[in-house]
Amino acid sequence: QNLKLTHSPIKQEKTKKMPLAHTPYRPVPEVELLARRYVSVEEAISGLEASVSSSTPGGSASDAVPGTSLVNFKQIPDILQCLRKDWVGLAPSDRPQCFVEV
Repeated sequence: QNLKLTHSPIKQEKTKKMPLAHTPYRPVPEVELLARRYVSVEEAISGLEASVSSSTPGGSASDAVPGTSLVNFKQIPDILQCLRKDWVGLAPSDRPQCFVEV
């Protein structure tokens, strides 16, 4: 039998392309910045300490963080130490305004 396959063109709406099989798909969340405020290094340190202690009530840091985030979470004590060592010792006039609360 001779079969002739035909198809009619389907009008496609403008959609996002699917990723290639070898390319990981990472959706981009829509985020809107509502406000920001510059903070001192002391405020940044205390805020970081507060967020770390509140995220691990009664457990260890590894209990609160899944997967690959654990490596980054384990770096927070070193980050706090660097902030105290390198930034707190600077005179306030020598500190750049680079810490921002969003």
